[in-house]
Amino acid sequence: MRYGILKKENGFYGKWMNQSLFAVGLLIFGFSLMILMPASMIKSWRELDFRPPAGGAVIMLMRALGLFIIVSGLVILSGIVDITSVMSVNR
Repeated sequence: MRYGILKKENGFYGKWMNQSLFAVGLLIFGFSLMILMPASMIKSWRELDFRPPAGGAVIMLMRALGLFIIVSGLVILSGIVDITSVMSVNR
């Protein structure tokens, strides 16, 4: 097997498990960066009754970066990109 999806090797399920866990981590972090963090910032600005001059730009950049991270996670999860070609995975 190329990816070793269910082939147990030395108590480890192969590099596909590493890739899928990394991609799921990217999806969770991208979701929090795109949805949760800007919402909490806007809520705190309302409570303080203060909005920083560059607040809208910061939220726009956070949402763009979150979307990029989510798309990266989906690309890795779908198998289009193999992360071991980009970075080394030590076993």
